[in-house]
Amino acid sequence: MTKNIPWNRLLVEAMVIVVSIIFAFVIDAWWEARNASSRQQEMFKLLHSDFSLSLEGLLTSIERGETLVNNGTALLTALDSPEQSGEATLRRLFPSISRPVASALSPVSYQAALMSNEINIIDNIELLRSFTLIDIAVANSDEHRRVAADNFYTGLLAEVGSTIGGLRTLSSTNVPSRFIPTDYIEMASRPGIYAASEKTVTVNQNLLRALNQMKFAMESAITALESELQLSR
Repeated sequence: MTKNIPWNRLLVEAMVIVVSIIFAFVIDAWWEARNASSRQQEMFKLLHSDFSLSLEGLLTSIERGETLVNNGTALLTALDSPEQSGEATLRRLFPSISRPVASALSPVSYQAALMSNEINIIDNIELLRSFTLIDIAVANSDEHRRVAADNFYTGLLAEVGSTIGGLRTLSSTNVPSRFIPTDYIEMASRPGIYAASEKTVTVNQNLLRALNQMKFAMESAITALESELQLSR
């Protein structure tokens, strides 16, 4: 006796199984996308807050950097004729070559996103472009900082900085001003001081340029983040 095979029922069962598997994959993909979107929005909020706060500090660093560069440029003019420029002018301008402009640093939340690879879930082109500009600014700052190290922390300018620090310490005590040594004109007349000062001004100009690059990158990132956060509302 021939046994009838219920092909129709088996076909329906097979189709139900296939559809169930596909549906499970779809649900899983939807859930993963939903979680990724949620993580991305949380990261956007954190980045926006951190970038906005970092930008405030960056603007202060740029303002101080501009003062250092302007005073350094003025010092080069004063060094052409130290005695004519006078001790008071040299006393005011010499500190501009005793310390570097601040470095351009990437915000903490951005560094954390890089380390955790969370940055890979971002698909906003403008935001990714601003991150690239941040990396460039930091790289430029690091390069100029290495060049500045020998100039600021060793050799002639380190000695000048130490002397200036000593004079400042004395001036902040109760020692009468007539007993505080006045070495600024002598320092200005030392061989090599002009060349070292000129190099310092150039380094500070480059560091300031990196800070302005970082400012542009942060402002671009903040604009892109605000756009993303507005779309998610």
